[in-house]
Amino acid sequence: TDEYFEKILALKENFERSKFDAEKFREREVLLGWDPSEFEKLTEGIEKLHPYDDLWELVYKFSNEERRWMRGPLFSIEPESVDQTANTMAKRAVKLQALFESSNLPTPANVAKKVKKDLDQFKQHLPLVHALCNPGLRQRHWDEISEAVGFAMERDQAFTLSRVIDMDVETHMEELQAISDSAAREFGLETTLDSMMEQWEPVNFDLKQWKDTGTYIVQASTVDEMQGLMDDHIIKSQTMKGSPYAKPFIDKILEMEAWLLNTQEIMDMWMKVQSVWLYLEPIFGSEDIVMQMPTEATLFKKVDGTWRQTMQTALECMKAMAVTKSEGLLDQLKECNESLETVQKGLNDYLETKRLAFPRFFFLSNDNLLEILSETKDPTRVNPHMKKAFEGIQSLEFQPDGKIYAMVSSEKEKVSVTTPVDPAKARGSVELWLVEVEQVMLDTIRHVVLQSHEDYTGRKFTDWLKQWPGQVVIAIFGLFWTTDVSAALRNEGNLGIQRYCDKLENMLSDIIDLVRSDIPPLVRCTLEALIVVFVHNKDTVMELVRDGIEREDDFDWLVQMRYYIEENPDKPEQQDLFVRITNSFLGYAYEYIGNSSRLVVTPLTDRCYRTCCGALHLLYGAAPEGPAGTGKTE
Repeated sequence: TDEYFEKILALKENFERSKFDAEKFREREVLLGWDPSEFEKLTEGIEKLHPYDDLWELVYKFSNEERRWMRGPLFSIEPESVDQTANTMAKRAVKLQALFESSNLPTPANVAKKVKKDLDQFKQHLPLVHALCNPGLRQRHWDEISEAVGFAMERDQAFTLSRVIDMDVETHMEELQAISDSAAREFGLETTLDSMMEQWEPVNFDLKQWKDTGTYIVQASTVDEMQGLMDDHIIKSQTMKGSPYAKPFIDKILEMEAWLLNTQEIMDMWMKVQSVWLYLEPIFGSEDIVMQMPTEATLFKKVDGTWRQTMQTALECMKAMAVTKSEGLLDQLKECNESLETVQKGLNDYLETKRLAFPRFFFLSNDNLLEILSETKDPTRVNPHMKKAFEGIQSLEFQPDGKIYAMVSSEKEKVSVTTPVDPAKARGSVELWLVEVEQVMLDTIRHVVLQSHEDYTGRKFTDWLKQWPGQVVIAIFGLFWTTDVSAALRNEGNLGIQRYCDKLENMLSDIIDLVRSDIPPLVRCTLEALIVVFVHNKDTVMELVRDGIEREDDFDWLVQMRYYIEENPDKPEQQDLFVRITNSFLGYAYEYIGNSSRLVVTPLTDRCYRTCCGALHLLYGAAPEGPAGTGKTE
């Protein structure tokens, strides 16, 4: 083989030299202007040599490989590589045999055939190679193999494949195959277990310093990374535990599974404690809250100390596996969670007490309410939340002496209160002075309504409406409209309301002239809302005229919304504003609603007024319901 291979190499070298010389000749022929020669014989010789080159290269390679496989150290052989190389050479031998036979060259064809035959003969030993060179074989497997073959076998460099064949080891192939398959499966489980450990090795606790608290919190990225690994590895460990090949390292698998389940519980509890701690930490950072909730504050302080110690340990250790294996960590977190639940319950009970004392606090979220309660020394901190508790009050006006002297709406309309409110008297109890604000608001609006009623007859209508809050203007206009229509019907019947209709036309002209003039923004807001109500009331009177209404107790008049100042049945000798519609009788609530705009009043609006007022009169509730665009808002 070596002789033929060297001859082939010599021929290839000669051909290469000839190709070089031929190229030189072509260059000279071109310089002389001749047509370059083709050298057909040279090309033909190279092409004919090519299959022989492939053949003897294959023979040479197989000879060397077979020597290494059969006589070299058995356990340095890689079965997969041998299998692939042998199959590749066998395919080349078959192709070369077919090529030479088609060219009617029996001698080289027989050489290729011989290589194929030798390869087939060697491949019969491949199962033995796979069985003995399995990387998963451990000492326990070699003990089983030794028992099966009847003599001691181990990973010794003295063993060669030819020696093993001569020792008739192949006669025990079935037993060897079973041992090797078992070792391969065990090796797969062992590799998976090692891979799981390696994947956890680089996982660190990624901590972030939390504001100016001097401690840390766990980043969400760490939780996501750990949760993904835990979900995957718990399934893998439980699958491995149920495998029939897990016995050799069942202790490791059980230990890994227990750690994963414990870590999952630790992280769930850690995130729960962190979430509540983040919520409560700024709350109990307020001296006012600490003073009002001393028991819960003491308990939270204890939890806070444990939390800071835990985070410091995590910061120093960093490695996720090391941190989660800390002694007593889960018990600490569970204890913290129980304490925080107690603190939260106490906090919720505390907030409930405040809400029951001042029910409008139910309109505020816990965070908003806590913000108010944590700054009891500064009553002005309530202002950003006033709109949530009082529909019409944007803020309260505090004077330098700390007292409240006025209510301010979103439209910047200011209404001075009848009695100044002094929050300092409540000694930090926000709910107490807010209850006082609520009562003062009702008293103030009632007082302004009654004052405006007295002032109405003493001024020109357009002058009068400039002097009073928008809400009061609309209420008192409704009162005098009711009074005038009732008087007209009572005194002159239909003719009387015809004359009153003309009066309304003149008043509307005055309002239009006022709108066209240069007036303050607040007066313009009042007029915009008043015009909507005024036009509706004028249209109502015109409709009564058209329908020929003559009497004050006619149904068409009774179904309109009418305002009266009468003696309050619940407070004898006190005059109050009331609303009547059909047989419903409701007291004016005196809730300040600011100088808000009004939507156009439609017949559907009137029907809603009647229905809602009737329901409230009967101590029921009412809420418009229906498809979109049908007038619920109006």
